[in-house]
Amino acid sequence: ISGVLSVGIVVGVWVRPPRRPRWAVSWFGIETGVHALLVRPTLALARGLARVDDTLAAGVDATGHGTTALALRLATIDDRWVDGAVRGVARGVRRAAVTARRPQSGLLHQYYVQAVALVALGAVLVLLVR
Repeated sequence: ISGVLSVGIVVGVWVRPPRRPRWAVSWFGIETGVHALLVRPTLALARGLARVDDTLAAGVDATGHGTTALALRLATIDDRWVDGAVRGVARGVRRAAVTARRPQSGLLHQYYVQAVALVALGAVLVLLVR
């Protein structure tokens, strides 16, 4: 019985839908009030904030591009000049180390000859300055 009753009600509603009461058609004016008090101000605020965000995003993008270009220039300077200077200093220190090791043979008579040559050079220098 309940199944037949349910099918009968569904068919009846399908054939002749019930009328809406006039007082409930506009939801008591709630939708209009919500649009006026909440939806429109919220959308206006969202549009304004979107404009501010777009302006800030353009500034951030420009800063990012400028920073990338500056980084590439500084990398070029680093690769050419700074690395070149470091390599040059390393080459010079390497040569100085080889030159400094050359007179250190461990033979005592060579040390004496070097000391005599240094004293003689100092004496010549004193004679030339006076």
